Amino acid sequence: MRLLTLKADPSVSRYLCNAAIALLVALPMNSTRAGELAHAAIAHRFYVAFNARNLDSLDKFMAEDIVDHNPAPGQTYGLAGVKSVATRFLRAVLRHPGTQ
Repeated sequence: MRLLTLKADPSVSRYLCNAAIALLVALPMNSTRAGELAHAAIAHRFYVAFNARNLDSLDKFMAEDIVDHNPAPGQTYGLAGVKSVATRFLRAVLRHPGTQ
């Protein structure tokens, strides 16, 4: 059995997001599907920004008073807390052997 290592590879997230969008494109168009495509486009922009380590852009995707229902130990409330946890996550991933 081959073990997979954690990699912070932006192309993987981009591939998965593009695959999800391709599945939505194959479905018949209606108002619900149009909304799904709009949500998929927003999710894609979020993943592109996150993978570029542009945490300042999270302001475009999350409210200032966002509630994290599963906060990390010591995490502060709101967007500042989410950004803090994301920063710690990215630092940990980037220190992991085999990451970019």
